[in-house]
Amino acid sequence: MLKKSVWELANETRGLLSVYDLHTVTASLLLIKKYNQELLDDYIKGNDTKELIESFKMAKKNYGLSLNSLKFEEIVLSNSGSWLVSLVLFIYELPSEETNDLLMSFFDINKETGGYRTNDGVNKLVIKVAKLSSESMVLDPTFGVGTTFNQILKENPSQQIVGQEINETIFDIAQISMICLGAKNVKLYLGD
Repeated sequence: MLKKSVWELANETRGLLSVYDLHTVTASLLLIKKYNQELLDDYIKGNDTKELIESFKMAKKNYGLSLNSLKFEEIVLSNSGSWLVSLVLFIYELPSEETNDLLMSFFDINKETGGYRTNDGVNKLVIKVAKLSSESMVLDPTFGVGTTFNQILKENPSQQIVGQEINETIFDIAQISMICLGAKNVKLYLGD
């Protein structure tokens, strides 16, 4: 159902946005939702794009994120329209437990980010073989968007995880993903 909705969103924005830009806007809106869902409700009622951009800036500041690679402001100012209202409404109504699945689903259809997500079956196997306890600390020098750790954090949001990623866009999306999951002990680093 969720994957179908992502394809419908991509189809609605065809010719207006690349899948990469749709992914960027979606990630940014999910961050706003996690910060304060009422800000999305305000946009739905008034369609004020500048207010939506300010909401994104407040959310970034609240979580201490720079998100330099996500060109949210540039994208929505140059392409605002009914697609943005539809997307904001979709995200507003999306159950909280599905927000991270939505974020990850873009990697199934978007190769522009330079990232690929690890198959869920492989993730489950790695976790099973690792035999993690709640006290274990996990280091991943090739963190990506954190699909393996999404599985771990769904079971234990307090798991200690340290990740490193060299792709800035993937790093920014991973940060939003960890916030959406409510991760409490994850430290991500950008660089080699």
